[in-house]
Amino acid sequence: MEQVKRLMIILLIFLPLQLVSGQDKIVTKPSHRWLAGIQTGGSFSIAFSDESWRSLIFNNMSKLQIENFNNQLKRGWHLNGDIHYMISDKFGLGAQYSFFTSSAKTDFIVSSHGYIPTFVCVELKGNQYINYTGLSVIFREWTDKNQKLLLTKMFSVGHVDYRDEYRINATFNLDNALVKGNTWGANFRISMDYFLISWLSIGANVGFMYARIAKLHISDKKTTQTVELDKKYYQSLARFDCSLGIRFTFL
Repeated sequence: MEQVKRLMIILLIFLPLQLVSGQDKIVTKPSHRWLAGIQTGGSFSIAFSDESWRSLIFNNMSKLQIENFNNQLKRGWHLNGDIHYMISDKFGLGAQYSFFTSSAKTDFIVSSHGYIPTFVCVELKGNQYINYTGLSVIFREWTDKNQKLLLTKMFSVGHVDYRDEYRINATFNLDNALVKGNTWGANFRISMDYFLISWLSIGANVGFMYARIAKLHISDKKTTQTVELDKKYYQSLARFDCSLGIRFTFL
């Protein structure tokens, strides 16, 4: 609940500032009431939280191996979609959806420490999925007299679902592990759109998503456990997005 309060405070601060900065145009009736857009591109996570919980799954991996594996998961791609109803030519309300995924793969050696030492090569694969759904506000402003270039800012607060899937393949042994969690988050995006025709534009986008998870559910074939993370080590899902997209205006 603390995260929700903080995000709402940010929204309440952000919204009045945008309205005041464009109050001279806020009453202008938009030529099209509805906007719908889709964007896709690359993402990079800037997660700065403690990753030691991964050792609960990969207890035969060194700290360096876990870190290298996690760095692969930080780089992925995303797909965004949004729809908004314009209250004025400059301001609108709507909803936003974002999907992020990444993958990682590594090999490492495990020794048995028995009477006769044996070594087994283990292949590890991981897939990460993050779904974000939220309510958003959008602000638009023309940057040229011909109304071809449109600067758009979008801010939203919503729900985040986090899922990590792992597949461990060793000699004569195959195992899977699943990590899940959910929380509240925020998403900010700024775009520069060029209108090809009156109802269709293409654009470049830069975005940032923020979320932190306090509780993780970890399961494999044998057990399921819930891990309560220390507050200063909450699992961070913060990331930067860069994308290209198209936007339709209608009605």
